[in-house]
Amino acid sequence: MVRNSLEHPIYSWNYYNPLSNGDAEDYFADREKYKLKIQGPMHLIWVVIRSIFGFILLLAGVIMLFTPGQGILSIVLGIFLMEFPGKQKLEYKMIQHDSTFNAINWLRSKAGKDALRR
Repeated sequence: MVRNSLEHPIYSWNYYNPLSNGDAEDYFADREKYKLKIQGPMHLIWVVIRSIFGFILLLAGVIMLFTPGQGILSIVLGIFLMEFPGKQKLEYKMIQHDSTFNAINWLRSKAGKDALRR
């Protein structure tokens, strides 16, 4: 039984994180498996909030391209947080660049995770 409402899995990042199930190395190899499936009204609210936050990061990143700050990083984080049609295609296109793919796999190896597959 859940004692505190915040302990419920619906409030956990891993509840909505498609990469949290342990076999995320196939995230780009098996695109159908990781499509967004709304699992109820609370999940829909979470996706909307996350998308709004991603959009704010995207706008802040564009502003930071012309002012001091981490503009490109903010833009990329904003895109990956938002949900929109064609997001998987955009992610897949970004990951097709060898330098990006190698950098992500290097970061995953530092975290003790398996390398991604394409």
